[in-house]
Amino acid sequence: VHGRYPMAGRADSVVTIGVYDSTDHSLRYLENDPKADLYWTNVTFSPDGAQIYVALVTRSQDKMTLTRFDVATGKVDKELFVETDPQWVEPTQGPIFVPGMAGNFLWFSPRDGYRHLYLYAADGRLIRQVTRGPADVRSCLGFTFDNRALVTASADDPCQMHLWAVDMEGHVVWRQGTRGGG
Repeated sequence: VHGRYPMAGRADSVVTIGVYDSTDHSLRYLENDPKADLYWTNVTFSPDGAQIYVALVTRSQDKMTLTRFDVATGKVDKELFVETDPQWVEPTQGPIFVPGMAGNFLWFSPRDGYRHLYLYAADGRLIRQVTRGPADVRSCLGFTFDNRALVTASADDPCQMHLWAVDMEGHVVWRQGTRGGG
């Protein structure tokens, strides 16, 4: 079965990702199955540059697998986790690595009905949901010196964006615009 987007009569594009090493001028391609018919999105290097994370999304866009590749070999290192939705999965950002937490990362997901951040261990195990409630988290701007995530999110009015500080335990520490809090 062919995907929805190629021109009539043409085969689907085969996606490959190559990694160029500027020290030895080598080019390594990430391992892929050309018959898999996947979108390769949200390509993100690990902080140390040893791995590449790619969200592999089915052509029907109902399943996403976050996959980690070894940069030195181009081989799949591990499939970290899978998200499915009968209607639509749409990963819009790659993993956001938390400083000083040994490869742990934040991942955006609308799995509870709102777009929230989830903390994952480096091995792909879900640790916890970090943001909660009837608000969509739009962006993670970075981290404070004590690893609180600075995020923008809607609140009572979805037309507004507020700045929030959230710790990795899932507690809102500060919200811009609240009385007494900033």
